[in-house]
Amino acid sequence: MARAESKPAQLRRFARLGLGIPPTLITNDRKDAEEFAAERGPVVCKTFRGLPADADDGCTGAIWTQRVDPKTFDDTLTVTAHLFQAEIPKTGHVRVTVVGRRVFAQQVAAPDGALDDPAWRAAVEAVPRHRFVPGFYLPGEERDGQGLTVWQPVTAALDHGRWLAAAYSDTTLITQFDGDEPDWEHPAEQFGGAPTSSSTLPSLVVRMWVDADVREGQRVLEIGTGTGYSTALACERLGSTGVTSVEVDPHRLERAASALHGCGHTPTLAVADGGYGYWPEAPFDRIVAACSFRAVPPALVAQTRQGGRDLRPSPCASTTADSACGTRTCPVFRCRRPEGRPGRSRTASGRTGHSPSQRARG
Repeated sequence: MARAESKPAQLRRFARLGLGIPPTLITNDRKDAEEFAAERGPVVCKTFRGLPADADDGCTGAIWTQRVDPKTFDDTLTVTAHLFQAEIPKTGHVRVTVVGRRVFAQQVAAPDGALDDPAWRAAVEAVPRHRFVPGFYLPGEERDGQGLTVWQPVTAALDHGRWLAAAYSDTTLITQFDGDEPDWEHPAEQFGGAPTSSSTLPSLVVRMWVDADVREGQRVLEIGTGTGYSTALACERLGSTGVTSVEVDPHRLERAASALHGCGHTPTLAVADGGYGYWPEAPFDRIVAACSFRAVPPALVAQTRQGGRDLRPSPCASTTADSACGTRTCPVFRCRRPEGRPGRSRTASGRTGHSPSQRARG
């Protein structure tokens, strides 16, 4: 394990395998570092190995590879060796999942550099998507006799490799048809039907959160908990106390709550009609909807703080419940509430599945 974590050992092994290695310098000499940066810049600095586990909670920390400014180099460089490399423009990130002796590698990509934000990149790397999709459907290669798509159930029990590979692909995974919650212990093929719930492709989920300009200390309302994966990313980024998520389907919310709690996240969860927001936790700095509205619900505007932002997909001609936010090309409405514009003073909740005393807090 120690050799596997050592960056110099990794570089030697990569070179022996014929992989290209960016120009690299290991030094504790300030002048050498400055000359390398001037010749190869921009440059990044990497740690030699992972940080040891914390003695209190057993969690392992991390120091992100980051671009460095040679103007900040000083004599503290002489304290220990540093690893500098010429920066290589990246096209994405790779996540490798190892189960026994099987290795699954998947590129984690997001449009427009969404994963350039270290905080969101850390959230994506920390949240295990497979925990939120114990079962889903993938289209079969052939249609049935009536020309309908044959949707094949995929679970770990049926085909562990296919399930895990799909869970970590940048693909929308259908989890429900026609509002009927499947029995994933005994799943059956689905012939045609209208998808009514899914786990949206991760790159678009991240893009939505990035577009909402979510920041530490803000209170966020998510409309459409779905599988809970998007909720988990928000909790990882903001902390559970700043996240409220509502879902109209109680069975979906129950499954999502179980997955969220299993990963240590405890957001406020409620069965509610998203068009009415969620008054018990209002006001919110950001409201992000995973479903489309034909018109901006007045309740959402009223529950947004002054200067806050609402983000929702535009209505699309589609039969899938969340396909409006399951495609890269669907336009998104962004609505910012002007500063100084008063909202309504109403404090009672609108139509929700639970009263404030009955809501399910994570």
